[in-house]
Amino acid sequence: MISEERLRAEPAEEVWLDGKDPLSVPRRQLMYPLPLKGKYGRADDLVLEVDAKILRILPGVSGSMAANGGVASLLLFCLVMMIVFTRLIIDEFHGDDAAYFPMIVVSLFFICISGAAGWGFLRHLGNEPSAYPLLINRMTGILVQMQGGQRVEAQWNDLRPYIEPVTSISTVGASTSCNLHLVQPSEDGRRAWKHMMVQNALGLYDCLSTYEFLARYMEGAWDGLPDIHLLPGERPGFWDAYRYGFFNPWIGLPYWEDRSPLSRRWMWVFTPLWTILFWPIAMMPIIGSRFGYVPKFSAQDLAQAEYDPVRDGAMPAALQSKVKPPQPLAPGEKLLYWVSMGSGTILWLGFALKMLLLVFD
Repeated sequence: MISEERLRAEPAEEVWLDGKDPLSVPRRQLMYPLPLKGKYGRADDLVLEVDAKILRILPGVSGSMAANGGVASLLLFCLVMMIVFTRLIIDEFHGDDAAYFPMIVVSLFFICISGAAGWGFLRHLGNEPSAYPLLINRMTGILVQMQGGQRVEAQWNDLRPYIEPVTSISTVGASTSCNLHLVQPSEDGRRAWKHMMVQNALGLYDCLSTYEFLARYMEGAWDGLPDIHLLPGERPGFWDAYRYGFFNPWIGLPYWEDRSPLSRRWMWVFTPLWTILFWPIAMMPIIGSRFGYVPKFSAQDLAQAEYDPVRDGAMPAALQSKVKPPQPLAPGEKLLYWVSMGSGTILWLGFALKMLLLVFD
């Protein structure tokens, strides 16, 4: 299943966007072609299930959880600020009978409206897909993705990798992340007949290394695959969302049991420090994991993807050695996380309470 184009391609030394040959996809920003070959593959924060026949991945789940958690946190912050603003108004107009009660009524009205709008938006997040599961059949070359209520099917040989740059603007400046897509372009290369979301990535070369992993899997190049750390599930638990979250992958990987004694000791230094400094960010994937749903494949799709060692052949040892199932929390690891999250929670909530007391004092 190796295309002639990929056989001729040289591994890309670097990846950049020159603005040439952009491709337009509805409801997406302009996309640009990605090289067909990279130096190494990457499979972290992506794979839910893998064997010699099928690869089932959850594109975008970690980034979606972080984004949903960020939105929920922002709504809560806005509601608290409305309450604080109301208190300031009360202090400002106290003693002015003509304006005091009308301002209280108006402020309470805006608080109720804001709370109702926030609750409605949170319910909307709960009804939106948090990931677009992708099922790849290596033996037939068929890819199936559930994009909400829509089922998209395509052939691997018809798809090309594209990058969608996503720019975010904040108070500290602009930052660019990337979405990796598999696209079946039109003949003129300007539009997409079909497209499939693969991953939210932090950099261009991350997109290339993810595509390299997919290509090597489809080619059956087992020895060239990276380690495949399986996701703990479609909806991670509290500690899994913490240690494998969009901002914390270095905490959960490599696994605790695979770390050296020296590495574990350093984890006791850096994990609490990181969590205390960035506690609001660390909480985003945890909060966001409670929102949204993962669309389900049909019974027919799952039946066709079922792996039978007798019919499909034994699992290659080289592939089996690459698959790393999720590991339960080790006692020392769990204690470390309790200390880290507990310290961050106490300090940040104490700081927030102190600020509120200064306002309401």
